[in-house]
Amino acid sequence: MTLNATLNPDFSQVEADTGQLSVNNSFSLFFPEKRAFFLDNSDYFSSHLNLIHTRNISAPDYGVKLTGNKNGHTFAGFIANDERLNVVVPGNLGSSVVSLERKSQNMALRYRHDLNKTLSVGVTSTTRQSDDYRNQVASIDAKYKPTDNDTLQVQLIGSDTDYDSAFAEALCDSTLAECDLNESVLRVIDKDDRGAGYYVNYEHNRKHWKAFTSYQARDAALRTDMGFITQVDFNKFLFGGEYRWYGDDNNWWNRARWYADWDISHNEQGELLEKEVQTNFAVDGPLQSFLDFGVEHRKRTGLRHDETRLAIDGNTDLFTENSQWTYMEFKPMAGVFAGLNLSKGNRVDLANNRLGDLYFARPVINVNLGKHFEVRLRHTFEKMKANGAEVYTANLSDIRLTYQFNINSYLRLAIINTDISRNQSNYNDDVDATYKSISTQLLYSYKLNPQTVFFAGYSDHGYQDDDLSKITKDEKTVFMKFSYAWLI
Repeated sequence: MTLNATLNPDFSQVEADTGQLSVNNSFSLFFPEKRAFFLDNSDYFSSHLNLIHTRNISAPDYGVKLTGNKNGHTFAGFIANDERLNVVVPGNLGSSVVSLERKSQNMALRYRHDLNKTLSVGVTSTTRQSDDYRNQVASIDAKYKPTDNDTLQVQLIGSDTDYDSAFAEALCDSTLAECDLNESVLRVIDKDDRGAGYYVNYEHNRKHWKAFTSYQARDAALRTDMGFITQVDFNKFLFGGEYRWYGDDNNWWNRARWYADWDISHNEQGELLEKEVQTNFAVDGPLQSFLDFGVEHRKRTGLRHDETRLAIDGNTDLFTENSQWTYMEFKPMAGVFAGLNLSKGNRVDLANNRLGDLYFARPVINVNLGKHFEVRLRHTFEKMKANGAEVYTANLSDIRLTYQFNINSYLRLAIINTDISRNQSNYNDDVDATYKSISTQLLYSYKLNPQTVFFAGYSDHGYQDDDLSKITKDEKTVFMKFSYAWLI
């Protein structure tokens, strides 16, 4: 058993999040947890679905956590407060994260019993509440392996949510989301505060092939505010398979596989949300290389974008998307990694509810220069065209430079630069022609053990839009953080 008690555990400034583009994405971006208090034994809280995503607790003052594992019994629980309230507002076609300046209390409990080598059963419970808000979630899940080749996973979820009118008004007034994005929240207030969902997955896996199928459904009223479930009001059926080949000493490759799947999704009214088929062929080769080639055909519903701007409710046009992608990576020598992700094809232009041509590229290079210096470079390029003209062009660069003095200490510089340009004449609504931002962080770290550490650093952020002639700093931070662990 491990007991963790902490004051001011918010070490989120220590490692800057990897830059992500969201210029043509209707769903909330996922950011992994990096704080030591929440990471310690975090796998004890996991189930088939992500019901406990601790990044939702953004500014805690304190936290207490107990985890343990003995004789097939695994249990975990924590209590933490939060000076802010981050809420994922989900729908069937998109979601938004809303941050409110109000305090909340957060609790998560998880228990799993491994009855034997073939069957395990678990339960999860979470609670988030403040003066005028409450969300409770209860879930039961099971994993059954009747043979070495077969696995069945099942999970049931229920939620009970109370959003009063003041909370709904605060959501609508939030600068991070428009009121129209919260139509599903208002529906919960007016009609139903309880929701349910379930997930069933079966897989048969052998050395040379596997087959799988799954079905999941979520009510429009389901809310898992402690977790990261960004889509509700849907049911989805999926099946697919994979075949594998293994090379020998006479082959230049060591493993190859062909994968394919098909899925279809509807909302609670039976309207089609998405129907998709995809397949890809991948091979592992020399120099730790990996090559993947794939194609995708999808019919999907666009977002309603009329005067009411209902962005996550109300299905409209059905679009057909076709795309191709290639991913490759290799390590030509020790300390060097290179990767490249390329794709092109038809994609829905979500801002204008039409079909466009999307071009995407993401090169990655990581190099160790000697024993002390590491360089990590990652660039994302994305371009959309529609009606014979450019819609937008987006570039995002993520640069990390680290100097390791010794096994205990290092100095790191992180720079994240974003540059988005839009063709205003090719948009239905008014948009900024230019958006630029840059974030920098300089960090020194000294670590005695994983939980006894000292950090000191500086970070800032600046941006530019059509109202600014140059990048203007809107945030500067100097910080020192210290953590000490007593081992009893």
